[in-house]
Amino acid sequence: MLRNVSAAALLFLLLLGGSAHANDIHVNPVTGSDANNGLSPATAVRTVQRGFNLLAPAGTVHLAAGDYRASLGQVFPARSLFSTRDVTVLGAGIDATFLDGEGTAQVLSLDGDKVHVEGLTIRRGNSPVGGCLYVGEPVTMSVINVAANPCP
Repeated sequence: MLRNVSAAALLFLLLLGGSAHANDIHVNPVTGSDANNGLSPATAVRTVQRGFNLLAPAGTVHLAAGDYRASLGQVFPARSLFSTRDVTVLGAGIDATFLDGEGTAQVLSLDGDKVHVEGLTIRRGNSPVGGCLYVGEPVTMSVINVAANPCP
């Protein structure tokens, strides 16, 4: 009996502590919390990196309007996981979603067979390679309605 209770408790703790991966993850730098699951705007995570960590091998990180800055708790560079095959980063528009490296780090580093970035402004990144946006060696890449300034 004790063995069954211990096994059930262990299984419960593993399920509770494990991270599920989803095809759509929502990030909000103001109302989000990295303790959330990111599955909807109401349960958005706070950091772009947490969004990538929760993303399934093929999926979209939805960035709500706002300022994403290291001084406001963001971790840069935000990196997609190496197991990501198809990654989309979708902002709320170049006049609404701002990823700002504040001159201290590269901002986004994306890997995957298919990479799509749309609707955001990436600024003040700092890296010898891809200060604002670095993309590995994708088979397909598209960058639509993205502003990058200034980025060495």
